[in-house]
Amino acid sequence: MVLASRFGAPTNEITLQMQAAQEQTKALSEELLLESQARETAEEAHEKAANRAAEAAQKLAEQINATKALSEKLVLEGKARETAEEATRKGSKQGRGGWPETSRANRRDEKD
Repeated sequence: MVLASRFGAPTNEITLQMQAAQEQTKALSEELLLESQARETAEEAHEKAANRAAEAAQKLAEQINATKALSEKLVLEGKARETAEEATRKGSKQGRGGWPETSRANRRDEKD
């Protein structure tokens, strides 16, 4: 009996240690699972943020190109307006004495 009691206690102690190790392993496994899920969630969030940033950059590039096109159009329209105004000014000068209406007659007289 003395031997049984001596060997009985260590067996219970080993059993308790094994149970504690199993509980610790279970807790560590759960923690590892949570960390894996957290990493996966963070990676998904990062990917979504990268996609949003890429979309925003694309839209910005499109807006920049549209703005450049409008600016070029405005410059061309401004030049066309200036040209039209200049032609109008020259035309009005011709009618008001820039080229007299009698100029044909004057040229004929000069040829004679």
